[in-house]
Amino acid sequence: MLLDLRSLLAPTDALEFWTMALALGTIVLTWVAYRGLRSLGLAKTDIQTRAQREARTCAILRCEEMAQVILPQNGTLLDRLAVAKIPPFTIKSADAVQLDPDSAAHLAAARAWVQTLPQDLHVACVDLLNRLEAWAMYFTKQVADHDIAFGPCGRVLCLFVVQYYAILLDRRAGKTSGKFPNLVELFTSWRGALQQETTMNDLAQKAALLQEQRRAGKPLKPPLGTNLDG
Repeated sequence: MLLDLRSLLAPTDALEFWTMALALGTIVLTWVAYRGLRSLGLAKTDIQTRAQREARTCAILRCEEMAQVILPQNGTLLDRLAVAKIPPFTIKSADAVQLDPDSAAHLAAARAWVQTLPQDLHVACVDLLNRLEAWAMYFTKQVADHDIAFGPCGRVLCLFVVQYYAILLDRRAGKTSGKFPNLVELFTSWRGALQQETTMNDLAQKAALLQEQRRAGKPLKPPLGTNLDG
C-alpha cells in the first residue's frame, strides 16, 4: 500500500503518471459534482420559495380585484336588472347548477330568460362573465394560491355563477362564444370544497350537541335497530 501511494504521489513511469492523473481527475470531478448538486438543491429550494411567495401575492391581488372591481361591477348590474324589473333565473342555489355536462333540462328556460334582457344589459353581463373567466384562470392555471382566495372569494364566485347561470348555459350552447372553461372548472372545484366544508361543520355541530346533552345528563337516543322493546 505504501509503495502504491508513493507511486501515486511521485510516478516513475507513464503508467503511474496516467494512474495519478485519473485519480486526481476523479477526485476533482466528484467535488465539482457535489458542489453542483448542492447548489442545484439550494436553487430548487429558492425557486420553490419564490414561486410560493408569488402565488400568494397573486392570490391577494385577485382578492383585491374581486373587492374593488368585480363586486362593484356586479352591484351595478344587479341595480340595472332591478330597474328593468327582470326577476332572477329559476335556479337559486349552487347545488342546482349543472355544468360540464350542462343541463339540457335547464337550457330552454335559460334561453327564454336571456331573451328578456335588453341588449345593452346582456352585453354588460357577458362582459362580467369574461372578467370572471380571466380571474378564474389565475387559479386553474396554478398561478395563484387557491387556499388564500378560497376563504374570502369561494362563496362569492359560486353566487356569481348562480346569478348568471342562464347566460352561461346560453353562451356555452352557442357557437359564437367561448365556453368559459376556467370559470366552470373553478366553480366546480370550489363548490365541492364548500359542500365538504358544510358537511364537516354539520358534523361538528352535531358532535357538540351530543357532548352538551351528555354534560346535561340528557339520555341519548339508542342506535337504530338496538331499541327493539318499543
